[in-house]
Amino acid sequence: MAVKSDDDARKVAEMLLKKIEFLRNEASERRERFEALAREQLMGKIKGETSQSPYFYAQGWGGASPGGTTTYRAYVHNPDPTGYSGFWLFGHLFFGPANFIGSSDLALTSTDPRFTHYYQRCEVAAGSDANMNFTIDVPSGLRPGIYIGNCFLLMRNSFDVGSYHDRAAFDLTVN
Repeated sequence: MAVKSDDDARKVAEMLLKKIEFLRNEASERRERFEALAREQLMGKIKGETSQSPYFYAQGWGGASPGGTTTYRAYVHNPDPTGYSGFWLFGHLFFGPANFIGSSDLALTSTDPRFTHYYQRCEVAAGSDANMNFTIDVPSGLRPGIYIGNCFLLMRNSFDVGSYHDRAAFDLTVN
């Protein structure tokens, strides 16, 4: 990750905050939930203080009934001077209490087996954004309630251990 000065980080944060407002309005029109990082959180991520890059900066999702589908949208920013290929960078979406577990190794094993695991390639150019849209199949017979979804941003390494970059969590309402 390239180290950003405070001024550079502020410029990137302002640009992302404008995008976030646009994405928030889109989600509202679709009647979806939407969450995004606040300015201070963005600054920490942009400067590399709270995550590796690339990283998540916003997310949106709908609700669903048992046997139905909904969409989860993850928004990724890459502040680096090099891009990341979709052959290496992936989003991994699953359900379970992973958000409450600090260790990413343990969190990735804390899954709800009733839900499918999803992987999606994420190609993001240098200094740019990308988004991943996951179509979630809600299992038939699932009781109405709230289910915790998790999306991890992972870098695959063909001949060594891959790397964890960031994570996001959301609460899926099944009615």
